[in-house]
Amino acid sequence: MPTDVKDGLESYVDDMFFDEGLPIIRKEMEWNHYLDHVENTGIINKFLIKGYRSVKEKKFGGALDSFLQVYFGGTMTRKDQDVIAMLANKRPEVLTMQNSLLNILISPQYYFFAHGSNYIGSLIAKTNFDADTVAYSLAGTVVAGNIARMGLAMKNKRSYAGFGLDSIYMNVPSYIKRGLDKIRKRE
Repeated sequence: MPTDVKDGLESYVDDMFFDEGLPIIRKEMEWNHYLDHVENTGIINKFLIKGYRSVKEKKFGGALDSFLQVYFGGTMTRKDQDVIAMLANKRPEVLTMQNSLLNILISPQYYFFAHGSNYIGSLIAKTNFDADTVAYSLAGTVVAGNIARMGLAMKNKRSYAGFGLDSIYMNVPSYIKRGLDKIRKRE
């Protein structure tokens, strides 16, 4: 895989032809670079990308396909989103926009999460914080982060990693693996 400043995969996404807004893979070599990327990503995202690809090969469509694209695909790192967008035959920035809208719609879950954590914590020990302030702050931060992400995706016409707790869980293995790979390359 090329190792220029744009990191190969990103340059292939930038160079893809688009026909009526849908990406077309021009060469077998480009497809092989995407598959190489899948092998170099974290275990969670690798599992999700391979699972989504198998769903696409079995010609599943409709609600399952849309949900997998938007929720899981849009939550991944930028490079992993580019792979999902390519498999879904969709522009990467559209995937980011759809995932951001979904995250904004489901952001009240963070309010209930904070209150639930406070309740469980109070069963173990006396808690001394205002759960409403924490809950509104957490939900508001997720909404603000996703609005910013939507603006960046529209302006720069590229995907951006998910913003929320689910993104942290999904993407940390990918970031750790990439960091370790960079350290190994330096040695």
